[in-house]
Amino acid sequence: MNHFDNFFKNKKVLVTGHTGFKGSWLCSWLSALGAEVTGFSLKPNTQPNMFSVCDIDEDIISLIADIRDYSAIEKAVVDNEPEIIFHLAAQPLVLESYSYPLDTFQTNILGTANLLETVRLRGTDFVKSVVIVTSDKCYENNNSGIPFVESDKLGGKDPYSSSKASAEIITNAYYESYFKMEGTISVSTVRAGNVIGGGDWSADRLVPDCVRALFTNGVISIRNPKSTRPWQHVIDPISGYLELAKQSYFNSSLSGAWNFGPLESSVKTVGDLVNEVCSHWPASQSAVSFSEKSSSNKEANLLSLNSMKSINNLNWAPKLNFQESVDFTVDWYKLYYSNPSSLKNLTLKQIKSIHG
Repeated sequence: MNHFDNFFKNKKVLVTGHTGFKGSWLCSWLSALGAEVTGFSLKPNTQPNMFSVCDIDEDIISLIADIRDYSAIEKAVVDNEPEIIFHLAAQPLVLESYSYPLDTFQTNILGTANLLETVRLRGTDFVKSVVIVTSDKCYENNNSGIPFVESDKLGGKDPYSSSKASAEIITNAYYESYFKMEGTISVSTVRAGNVIGGGDWSADRLVPDCVRALFTNGVISIRNPKSTRPWQHVIDPISGYLELAKQSYFNSSLSGAWNFGPLESSVKTVGDLVNEVCSHWPASQSAVSFSEKSSSNKEANLLSLNSMKSINNLNWAPKLNFQESVDFTVDWYKLYYSNPSSLKNLTLKQIKSIHG
């Protein structure tokens, strides 16, 4: 856990979206690093969920509130005076955004604006670094297959993607209009690939769907198996978020957009990931049903990230290859079904094995 040279020890950190999948991993790591963590989020929206299974609320201050409520996020910031803020609170699902577009826009766009406005008006005396987590879906994707760099055009043909592109634009506007001139607060956005890892039970997520089916000998229904995605274990992008927060704490010129994608060899098809996960259950009777769905609710077929900016400027690099990422993920879920009380220790053990 000493990869960050004790930087986070006793630092006051606010994590929005702390009850979600990535938020739970981030809080687990920050707590292990000795940070004083306050979480701000709605209640976990799945059962089971990593936040509860790993008893994360035992190690942090957990505030259950809505990022769309300006007065609530303002109070959280003023009361806790965080030096570092990680903003993960979001509606994170592409398919759900088609069913609930207004909720998606309000959470992902207005929620981001609420946080930044709070920092502008009430946080300038103590906030040093703000990391806004968006998505690789924020880019305008023409399915060229060329890895996206941070300066590529933003866009989005679905509500989720466009909400994340909008969050990027709003964040840049706040930085250029208010924070850049002062030079005391770093404001960055981070874009990761398709994250996998233990503890994700969201609907319409590939790995959780596979795991549920494999444990019950059910049918695994897979849409668009030939679509490529930059699969990465959750530990890798979160290590990037932490590294950026650490370095930008001292250097506000690191503000801006950053990609934290996987190794090029980890850009695989949906079918590749399903087959790799299934290989860990040779005795399962689950059947895999592949289909190329023709629907107006289409996700992009080709998607990958160029992370050379982060590699060259932050000395960050992804550590886990595709197979290792799947191995870590499967090990976590298998322990959930056999000995869930040990998952907190396994989570920290997996982090320490990479960033000990």
